[in-house]
Amino acid sequence: MKRSRAELAAHLMKAARGADLPLAVCEDLYSAAFYLSAADVARIALDMGQGGPELGALMIALDEVECGRPVPLSSSLATALAAARGWRLQDGRKIRDVPERPGGPLEISDGVWEQLDHFAARTYVPESEESRSRGAGAGAGAIDND
Repeated sequence: MKRSRAELAAHLMKAARGADLPLAVCEDLYSAAFYLSAADVARIALDMGQGGPELGALMIALDEVECGRPVPLSSSLATALAAARGWRLQDGRKIRDVPERPGGPLEISDGVWEQLDHFAARTYVPESEESRSRGAGAGAGAIDND
C-alpha cells in the first residue's frame, strides 16, 4: 500500500520506540523517512526484529564520520540517515550538501507495515475501566458535551 512520507516517519518513530531502540535512533529514523526507499524500510523492520544491530552500527559509524573520521559507508540506508542529519557521504567523509528529498509516497508491502505495527503496538497503553472512568477513549466518561 502507498504510504505518505509523513505517515511513514511517524510510524517508524513509534515502531522504533516500541522496539526499545534509543531515542536518538528513533529521531534519526523519523528524519530519514523522507529519504528512504521501500527496500530500506524493509531492512529497518527486519533489523528491529533482531534488536537493531545494523541500525546501531550505522549510527556509530555516522557519528564517527561526523567527528571527522572517514568510514566507508555506501548503503542507501546510510545515505538516507546522513541526509537526515543534514549532510551526505562521499568517500566515507561528511560533505555539507544535503540531497533533495524524493517526492511522493512509498509503496510499502503489507507484511513490512505489519512488522512495524507489531513494534508500534508496544507503545500503546492497555485500556482499563479506570482509564475509561477518567475520560480516556472515544465517548468515554460520564459527560460528553462536545
